[in-house]
Amino acid sequence: MNKLTLVFALLAIVFTAGCASKNVSLSGGTGIEIVLFNAPAVVDAEEQFAADLVIQNVGDGIATNVNAVLAQKSNFVVNAPGKKEIDILYPPVPEKDVPGEQFVTSWILKAPKVPTDQVKSLVARITYDYSSNATSNIYVVPKEQYDEMGAESFRTYSTSSNGPILISIQPLPAFKIRQGQNAVNALVVLSIQDVGGGSLVGKIENFKLTLSSGGLVKDVTSSCSGVPIRSREIQLLGRERAIDIKCEFVLPAGESSISYIVDATADYTYYIDSEQLSIDVISVPEGPQPTFYPISIQVQGAGSGSVASSPPGIDCPSDCLENFQDGISVAFTATPDVGSKFVKWVGCSRVSNGICTVFVDSAKQVSATFART
Repeated sequence: MNKLTLVFALLAIVFTAGCASKNVSLSGGTGIEIVLFNAPAVVDAEEQFAADLVIQNVGDGIATNVNAVLAQKSNFVVNAPGKKEIDILYPPVPEKDVPGEQFVTSWILKAPKVPTDQVKSLVARITYDYSSNATSNIYVVPKEQYDEMGAESFRTYSTSSNGPILISIQPLPAFKIRQGQNAVNALVVLSIQDVGGGSLVGKIENFKLTLSSGGLVKDVTSSCSGVPIRSREIQLLGRERAIDIKCEFVLPAGESSISYIVDATADYTYYIDSEQLSIDVISVPEGPQPTFYPISIQVQGAGSGSVASSPPGIDCPSDCLENFQDGISVAFTATPDVGSKFVKWVGCSRVSNGICTVFVDSAKQVSATFART
């Protein structure tokens, strides 16, 4: 599995000194974000439909080996391929107002056959390789120089990139050394926590801590307790899914101030799940389905009146068209308005005692004529 090198430099040096420092948090999100996961709210049993997914890289790192699957599909049949993949999603570029790259995909599914109406669910899972980073500087300064130039001249910083693994760095004070002192012992505390709303897959791998100054870079990973030297893997622990790592090493001093940069690097794989979609699957009765035909009523003549059907459905002139099931008989009753009288029916299967009966076996039109009295 190809992974990006992840830079985290987390430092908290325990030392008695004046503190002039600041935290810098880079803007952005926490890696890959689900922009849209959508499917129809209601489908018929054995109906085909689409589930759409849009994801976006909103963090600071390049996402690689990105894949999406339906982690929960409740007996829905997924047309191949079930895994949707893209090699790279690039992060946003805020200074150029460029948003993070998106991946748009969909699955074609078939609803299961159900004896009664049921509610089924869908959940999408996105897995990817990502990197987070942080860095901090450390000053080692002769006390006389520090007192002469002031704390503002030796302001320290720590930065953390945005990703699902958050690196928290406590800003570091400058080390003030006295004449004849040629080194100081630095204790660095790295705090790593899962804040992405998903889960780390396995362990953080290939952890590496470096110390650099004046173009020279030194690997100081062996100074960190709890990190295996060969595998360099880190396991996040407990409910908080976090760990603190302590690293202790020596910083040489000089006749004037020296600025050191501490970085940590590692690789990890992460996954997030979508919110659950609920889909109503409607059962479809087996066997041939009944046929329905439209029956319409037309009220005509110089008079006026109304026509109602039994079974209900037509009450003309307000509602003069209805679909009735093949094979049944529909009876129509004509009621003249005041000042009018009923004259005749046209289009009935039979007429008895003024009631028009229609046998439903095709689309039919019936007219009722009213005259003035």
